[in-house]
Formats: sequence, structure tokens, C-alpha cells
Amino acid sequence: MADVHNSKTRSRNMAAIKGKNTKPEVWLRKKLFKRGFRFRLHRKDLPGKPDIVLPKYGAVILVQGCFWHGHYNCPMFRIPSSRTEFWEDKISSNRKRDSRNIDELLKLGWRVLEVWECSLKGKLRLSEETLLGSVCAWITGSEAKAEIRGICNSAKSSLKLPITGSSSRMSDFGSISDYLSGAAVKRLTAVECDPTRSNGHEINATSMKSFMGTEARSDIPTTFVRLDDDEEKIESVRGTCSWWFRDRTTLGKGIEYRLYYQDNPAISEAEISDALAIALKPNDELIFVTAPQGSQSELELFELFGPDFGNRFKSLDFTNNDEKIGPVKRFILEELGIEVKASFGLNYLSTIESHFGPLTFPATRQFSQLARKLGGELEEFDSADNALVAWWETEEAMFRQLEGAIIEERLVKGFADAEDFLSFSQSIRQRRSSRAGSALENHLEQIFLERNIRFSREKKTEKNKKPDFLFPSVEDYRNNDFPTERLTMLGVKTTCKDRWRQVLSEAGRIECKHLFTLQPKISSNQTDEMIDSKLQLVVPRSIHDTYSEAQKSWLWDLEQFLEKIKKNEASD
Repeated sequence: MADVHNSKTRSRNMAAIKGKNTKPEVWLRKKLFKRGFRFRLHRKDLPGKPDIVLPKYGAVILVQGCFWHGHYNCPMFRIPSSRTEFWEDKISSNRKRDSRNIDELLKLGWRVLEVWECSLKGKLRLSEETLLGSVCAWITGSEAKAEIRGICNSAKSSLKLPITGSSSRMSDFGSISDYLSGAAVKRLTAVECDPTRSNGHEINATSMKSFMGTEARSDIPTTFVRLDDDEEKIESVRGTCSWWFRDRTTLGKGIEYRLYYQDNPAISEAEISDALAIALKPNDELIFVTAPQGSQSELELFELFGPDFGNRFKSLDFTNNDEKIGPVKRFILEELGIEVKASFGLNYLSTIESHFGPLTFPATRQFSQLARKLGGELEEFDSADNALVAWWETEEAMFRQLEGAIIEERLVKGFADAEDFLSFSQSIRQRRSSRAGSALENHLEQIFLERNIRFSREKKTEKNKKPDFLFPSVEDYRNNDFPTERLTMLGVKTTCKDRWRQVLSEAGRIECKHLFTLQPKISSNQTDEMIDSKLQLVVPRSIHDTYSEAQKSWLWDLEQFLEKIKKNEASD
């Protein structure tokens, strides 16, 4: 496109553009100030004199003009058609300077956020709520480097995340310290779970003072959880605990701290030597959980708290634990009734709304498709295992953010009565459960399609059973002349525990069956039963490390399963 101005006018216009205190920058400063953030401007002692400096959070914000800072793949950046070589050199120099300044800021320990002009103005700008929500979430989070941009086109896809960051430095689900402040773990003794020997509903918990403090407290909100390998036997109830002490220094015994609790299934269903963990959440609520000795549920507690459960409490400090929440830890936290949020890292809401409309649950298949576009194409990953986990993680974060926004909107509107509230809560739980399984199947189906693997999904076999996947097809399965050894069945369950047995009756012609799951750390007793039942477990490679060495030698990953199917096809 030809320049509509002559050279003198263009030069004058360019010279008039300010390098600081621009309208977008001033607008953002005012909004942040209203939200309680305090900052300094254009600090000369920092590389590049950042626009907004928040010392309290160790963070700086750069409000970048899309033209001057060369925001490629953005409709607001276009090299002028006149003096093209000059402008290309100029913009390239600006980009190199920006990159150098950002690297120096990061080396000095500052966190850096780039807010691009296209997110603040123009046709592709973000809503004020989305933009400020993303900025505030980043400021109070832990991500070292990120950027916020408008919903711009790129060479590869019409979709672009409003906020992006380095996946190696971030997690969509936060870190351990976001969910737990401290914990104490031990084995139950007779005095704690035998009514004939108990001194009442109390535990001698002096070691817990490291995270409970030394001040007495009563009516501490507590979730009591009894875990079990049979999911139908898992119990969770709400109640309270009290934190108390008695001074026995005059007797030469020091100060004793005790935790008093109510009747609850965590204790009433427990037996001597069962695992006990008492954890404090950042909101000062407690989780009181027990699991049977030697069970898979106990292994899950080990994964979160470590295996050192002795006869006396061991205290754990999580306040500075920045370990990121992956699929394994997320699964266990949710088993304990902790709501794992997706408010950390990437912000997907704007992209979801631009694709499906404002605050609505789309069809699961469409939602999974969007997750794959945002999570990366299959060929970008070094294995199908890694692609699947990335897609699953992306969709989980997307769903949790969308669900949270919808719940918040409904809470603002209110409920007609208690029954209306319970109905809404039940619908949320049912949607989570049904969507999770379908989403995992959707991503597996996409991998099969891209690997050119023939299959049938959820087609009837004997007694109206519907295996998740049959290979090479249900027609071949129904054809008694088709060689049985070339048939394969794959069941799919996000978690299995005792439910793995359900797949054993889903395809009678196939003796050795396969089950794909994201379940971490299944007990040896259960995997031994699977082996005896001729069921091969398929688990993403990244989850294998949660299993014992003996189990790992037996487990398959997704690539191994795909190789088996390809070999069967090659024998046609």
C-alpha cells in the first residue's frame, strides 16, 4: 500500500509519537492504581527504563507499540512501502534492543511482562476485564516472562492466545505452595483409632506448631477424607477442628499441643497403621485424611507428602515449595477435595469466547479441537505421549477457567432456592466427569487419525457392550473369519483404580486387552491382578516414574501401543 503522506508529513508524524507516557501506558497505569497496585515509572537505573515497575512483586511491565517494536504477525505492524530498507533496519534494531533489555532485566531477577498495543486498542483488542485480569494474575503470580497481545492472526493459525509465556517456567495449575502451607504425616496408633483406648477425639501434635502456630484456635474449617481403592467407598465430610495446648513446663515436660476433632469417617473407618496426613491450606483450612496401609490410596499420599510415615508426626513445610502442579499432583489434590485452579499462567478465556461466544460450554469434541490448536500440532512433539499430555493439560486448563467464569456469573445472579443451588452443583460435577473421559478419547482419536490407523470408536460388541476403541474395525471384529490375533481393544479411563475390571468383558473375542489411563502410581497388587487378567496397562511415558521399577518394565507407553497396531496392520 502506498504511503498517503508525503515524506515531510510522515517524518513529522513519526517524530510526534512519544516514547513514554503514551495513551495505552497511561490508561493501564490508572487501571492498575485503582486496583491497589503501587509502582514507579521509567526507572533510569534499570535496563530500558521500564514503563511500569512494581518492586513489591519484582515485576516490570513494558507497554509496547506494535509498529515501533516490530510486533510480527500483528495487523497493527506493517513496514511502510517507502524507504523500506530504512524501516526494516530501524525496527530490527528496536527489536534487538528490546530483547537485550529484557534479558538483562531477567538476569537481574526482575519478572517481565510485555503488553502489546493491539491488546489495548483496535478491532482485535481484548475486553477490559480480560486484559486487566490477565495483567493482575501475572503480577501476583510467579511467571518470569510473558506477553499479552490482541487476538491476532499468525501464519499458522487464526487462533492466538491473549497471554503467552515460557512453558518451561510456568504451569497452568500453579505450584504446591498455592494449595498447601504445611502438613504433618504419621501412622495411626491404637490410641487414635481404637475407641477402647482413645483419650477422646484428640491427637498429640506438637510438631504441627511449625505451621499451625502457637496460638490456640477453635472451629477451624476441616475436610475429613477417607480414601479407598474402591472409589465408591471414598468419603469426604466437612467439619471443624480445634488447636489447643497445655503448659506442662512446671512438670518438666514443656508445652503440649493437641488437635481436637469431631467424629468423622477418616478415623471411624481407619485401622491401626493406616496412613494419616493433616495438611493446612493457605486459607487456614485443614484437610484430615487417612488411607489403608498398603493401598493404592496410600501410594497417592506418598506421592504428595513423601513415604516417611512413622509412629510420630513428621512436619512438612510447603510455603516455599515452587514445584509445579502436573497431572499426577493435580489428580491427588483433587482426590483430597482441593479445587485445583487454572488461574495461573496462560489465560484462555478470551480465545474461548472469541471462538464459541460468551461464557458457554461448547460440545466436547469442538472444545478438544480448540485445545489441540492451542496446545500444538502433533508433529511439533517428539512423541505421541507428549502430545497427548500437552493437549490434555491445555484442555483441562481451558475448561477450569471457563467453568470458573460460568460459576462466578451464576453466583452473581443467585439461585431461586436450595434445590436450584444443589441442581446447579450436581450439573457441574456431572459435566466434569463426563467431559474428562470424552476429551481423552477425542485426543487419542486424533492421534490414531494422524498416524493413519484404522479403528472404530464406541461400537457395539456382544451384549451391547461398547469398547472405547476397536482395531482395525468393528466390522472385522464381527467377522468370525478375521484372525483373532489381529484384533485389538483399547479401553480408556482418565483414572481407573478398581474400575479397570469393567473393560474385561467388553470384547469377548479378544483375550488380551489394553487399557489407557492417566492414573498415576497404581499399587502392585492391582497391576499383578491386571497381569493375571491379561490386561496390558498403557500410560503416558511422563507418568511412568510414579510406578515401581518392576511395574515400569511391564508398562507400555502410547508409542508402544501404536507400534503394536501398526505391526498388526502390516500383516494384512
